[in-house]
Amino acid sequence: MLIASAPGGARAGAGATGADFLGIGAGPRAVAMGGAFTALADDASALYWNPAGLSQLQQQEAAFSHAQWLNGFVYHDLRYAHPTKTLGAWAGSYTLLRKGSIPSYDENAAPLGAVSVSNSVATLGWGGKVMDRLSLGIGAKYVMESLAGYSASSYGADLGAVGTLYEDPFRKVSAGLAVRNVGKHGAFVAASEPLPRVIAFGLGFRGMSERLNAGLEGVMPAEESARVALGGEYWVHPLLAARAGYQIGADVGSGFSAGVGIHVRDVRFDYAFGDQGALGFTHRIGVSYRFGNAAARHYEEGMRLMRQGDYAEAFLRFNRSLNIDRENRAAMLRMKECRAHIQQELKQVDAVMPGAAPAKEKAP
Repeated sequence: MLIASAPGGARAGAGATGADFLGIGAGPRAVAMGGAFTALADDASALYWNPAGLSQLQQQEAAFSHAQWLNGFVYHDLRYAHPTKTLGAWAGSYTLLRKGSIPSYDENAAPLGAVSVSNSVATLGWGGKVMDRLSLGIGAKYVMESLAGYSASSYGADLGAVGTLYEDPFRKVSAGLAVRNVGKHGAFVAASEPLPRVIAFGLGFRGMSERLNAGLEGVMPAEESARVALGGEYWVHPLLAARAGYQIGADVGSGFSAGVGIHVRDVRFDYAFGDQGALGFTHRIGVSYRFGNAAARHYEEGMRLMRQGDYAEAFLRFNRSLNIDRENRAAMLRMKECRAHIQQELKQVDAVMPGAAPAKEKAP
């Protein structure tokens, strides 16, 4: 029996489901946050966690992650997401978990030599807004497993929804629902098994000029005990994010995970580790690149300036973004937030130097 993982971790398959490797969470960022990403998914890994989250992407994104997995397995994940102006966002991914040599034995425990193991899944998906505060998404996947000359394959589906519960210029609260791995896996020898279906419902919070992102969710696997995941991300510097997560009820290890992210212009480097108890630690690295869409580039630069506290320059960047895309609601909200911060700074200046603030005002 292969060993697969819950988000950021590992679990021993109980044999009641097939293709247990589908439980390996995608993306070092989300894994470091304990997998509490159903309501926060806003990058290319949303195709795994909640395809509705693809609607939050403003730029194209290509991402790759790698891990030297437990028991000598090697994990690779490649994904691409492409948002459009009117047709939502489309994405594709390919994930591979393999090991080149595993000892095999017959029913009498006599050695038969080494065999190879390969598990892969290819996914295509879409996510888009269907209402002002509601997005839906769907993913279709092809799953393939091979072991010692035997193979099994199947088709599966993922469904998701994300809704905004509250939003103002300073904070946003969202809710997400995802159903992953709907379908039945093909038979290796005689019996077919259902895919490891998971239902996840979560809440997400963004605040402090999006320096802080936090998630809380309940995860209900079809053949395992339910668990609670919570995690967060804080940008301690415009270039550096610290992340941590915890799973209450994790069936392997302590449930603790953590990691960091480094953002340099359009490129982000991510690292995550997870505690698997007696099985050891898992370590994962990844790199992602965002490109295209001039309005989104100005928006991202505005976010960077906000995290530095340069609200006047950030205001101008968001204004440029809005000039290109008049329907960019996020840019409108960030401009309001910048205006509020600038007004507060002017009040502080006026309190110290009465009458000086109006002469120093630079931004609307």
